[in-house]
Order: sequence, then structure tokens, then C-alpha cells
Amino acid sequence: MNFWQQISSTLDREPGAALAILAVAAGLMALLLLYLLGSVVMLRRRYSFLLRHEDTQDLGVVFAALQRKVEAMEEDLKQLRDDVAALRKQADRCIQRVGLVRFDAFEDVGGEQSYALALLDAHDNGVVLSSLYSRSDSRTYAKGLRAGRGTHNLSDEELRAIREAGASGEPQRAREEHSI
Repeated sequence: MNFWQQISSTLDREPGAALAILAVAAGLMALLLLYLLGSVVMLRRRYSFLLRHEDTQDLGVVFAALQRKVEAMEEDLKQLRDDVAALRKQADRCIQRVGLVRFDAFEDVGGEQSYALALLDAHDNGVVLSSLYSRSDSRTYAKGLRAGRGTHNLSDEELRAIREAGASGEPQRAREEHSI
């Protein structure tokens, strides 16, 4: 006697057992059906959420539109990165540090009317403007700077202005190199 014949003969002798087995099977099927219904409800909610702002009911159209938006944003981001890189290069050449030293150029004139003004970029290139005030006249000088070093002789006040501007070069050594 095979397996199925044994089960059939057992069910013929005990119909209550067959009914119990069918009841358990029906209960399991009902639980499975409830689980599947819950899953369908959740999927419908998610689908509705994806389509809430779209006029179409086709997810392919929605995803294609989203892909176009992402590609446009990637292009914008690339352009912004290029713009930032260009601005950084430009900013390196802009005046970033300023040093001002006021002083009395002559003993007979007080009030610190003379000054040395250092204007430097990120690479310590720039200019030092000096104005020497006396009772009879005023003189103005401009001296170029490369890497924090003067292209002409620098006075003590000009060197102080460069240091105050925060130059990373060695202006003192630059003065010694240019002194006569």
C-alpha cells in the first residue's frame, strides 16, 4: 500500500480527522490571503505616493521625467563646480590682505600723517604705497611686491606694513637684498 492509499483509508475510517485537517488547511489559506491582501494595499499606497504629483498613471513616464531632472541637475552641478574653480583662481589674484602703518616721517611734523599701505593677494604679490607728509609738501611712492619681496628698496615702515598684512615671504631679507 502506498502513502496516498494509507491516507485515504484512514480518512474513510475517521471522517472527523479529515474534517480537522481541512479546517486547519482552510485557516492557513485564510491567513495567507490576509497577508497577501495587506501586501497589495501597501503596494497601492506606495504606487499612489509615487504618482501623487503626476498627471499620468504610468511609472515609466514618471521615472523618465525624474531621470531628465537628475541629468539637468548634474549638468548644473558641473557648471557650478567649474564656476567655483574659476572664482578661486580669480580670488587668488585679488587683494586679500592689507597692512597699514602710520608714522611721523620728519621730526618737525607730528600726528603720524605719513603712512605705508601694503596691498597683497594670496601669493603675497601686490604693492606698497607710501606717503611722506611734511609741512611744505607730500610725496607718494608705489613699490611692487613679488612673493612678499620688494622690487625696490623698502623702508622699515613699508616692511612693517607688509608684515602687518600677513605676508608669508621674508620682507626683511628682501630689504637686505635690495639695499645699496
